[in-house]
Amino acid sequence: MGPLFKIAHRDLFSQKRLVSFIIINLTLGFLGLFFLESVKDVVKKQSEQKSKDILGADFAVTARRFLNQEEMATLSKHLHRYKKTQVLELYSMVATEEGESRLTEIKGIDGAYPLYGGLELTSGLFTPENKKTSIGPSEVWISEDLQFALGKNIGDNIKIGTKTFKVTQIILDDSSSSWRGISLAPRLYTRVDDLKESGLVQFGTTMAQSFLYKLDSDESLESLRETVLKELKDPGIRVVTPKQTSQQISRVFRYLSHFLGLTSLVALLMVSLSLIFLFKSLIQKRLTEMAILKSMGMKHSSIRFIYSYQILLLSLISAALSIMLTYLSLPYLIDGLQQFVNLGTSASVDLSRIITQVFFGCVFCYSLTLPWINKVSELKVSGLLQESKFDLSLKQVKWWGFIPAVLSFVALSIWQSQSFKMGFIFSAVFLGAMSISFLIGHFLLRFIARIFTNSKLPFELTLSIKMMTRRKMTTLISLGV
Repeated sequence: MGPLFKIAHRDLFSQKRLVSFIIINLTLGFLGLFFLESVKDVVKKQSEQKSKDILGADFAVTARRFLNQEEMATLSKHLHRYKKTQVLELYSMVATEEGESRLTEIKGIDGAYPLYGGLELTSGLFTPENKKTSIGPSEVWISEDLQFALGKNIGDNIKIGTKTFKVTQIILDDSSSSWRGISLAPRLYTRVDDLKESGLVQFGTTMAQSFLYKLDSDESLESLRETVLKELKDPGIRVVTPKQTSQQISRVFRYLSHFLGLTSLVALLMVSLSLIFLFKSLIQKRLTEMAILKSMGMKHSSIRFIYSYQILLLSLISAALSIMLTYLSLPYLIDGLQQFVNLGTSASVDLSRIITQVFFGCVFCYSLTLPWINKVSELKVSGLLQESKFDLSLKQVKWWGFIPAVLSFVALSIWQSQSFKMGFIFSAVFLGAMSISFLIGHFLLRFIARIFTNSKLPFELTLSIKMMTRRKMTTLISLGV
């Protein structure tokens, strides 16, 4: 193998300009793939965080009544080591001293709230990291909608049930209500104990008691949910994780994630088509040397190995450059995108997924050049020595030689979209559209050739049209790129 590696390296070093073009071409393709994968990862994290902010927890247990001792013991058994907060929610009329009233969503919270997300108040943010402001006894925080409806400001009093409360904060934004769309009623917050003392929470009251938990990790969420559901025998008790809390948001982000993943394949495919021409030029310039080596006894498999090694080596070098450029420029890319859309999280590169993409990308690039590698290795010495008669055009390549490239593209589509159905449909539609476009382009070029064959156009233009129409496949691929 040593001499073959030496020959392969010498060929590459002797054609520095062409090799540089191939590396730049592939680097751009991998760079687009890695960039969009990283953005997709940011979008996925944003989706997960939004779901947690809306639910307010990693794990929530909700019932339309107070849980009994047995049910509380079940929760304590499985969730005692996690941080917990209790929330009471109900709808009731809220009145002013002047007799104005309005249906309101009343939310009673304790001192541990919130575990995720938070509120934007007139005095500042109220988040898990910043709890300088807290609800005092007989105090309420009201939303801007409720402030407008009741005409009340900070310092005014409102009546909830049999108890009078003082407005101490106006809620400008609430992460747990964001993305929900239209709400049934404006919201206010008060303490759980004060809500119980208001006289609204009694037998027959329609209310919801929730226990929210913040877990150490998300790995065991689904198994924990199944275990708790089995032991809580009442079907009216809901056990919810961020995955179930906002399916509409998750679906939108999932479709966007699929779109970004599949869009990156288009970039890789486009540069891969130009790779065909560049690699064909690389082969064409070394035909005489291959003929001499074959006449000296080099096997077909050795020639195949040399070119296979070269394309894989160039693909790996390009991938390494792309990974380095991605690490260096991704933070600036995300900062630029923040001007148009709030991604809300820092950018990161998932090295395991990048390595998998490198593997699939290299296999795809190799499979595209495989028909020409096989064609060169199978030619006779007499044909190779007549370089001027040697034809490496697409017409001379058997159609079944592209089957590995098509299969690798389908596999890459399925992996990139994380869905067999989505990946297969995308690859089928894309390859079908490309085939139809090539068919239409083929007839269009024949039509152009027929019109301008005997025309009185300038010689240079006539020659250009003839060269373009005689090499139809090359012209169409060039226009596609």
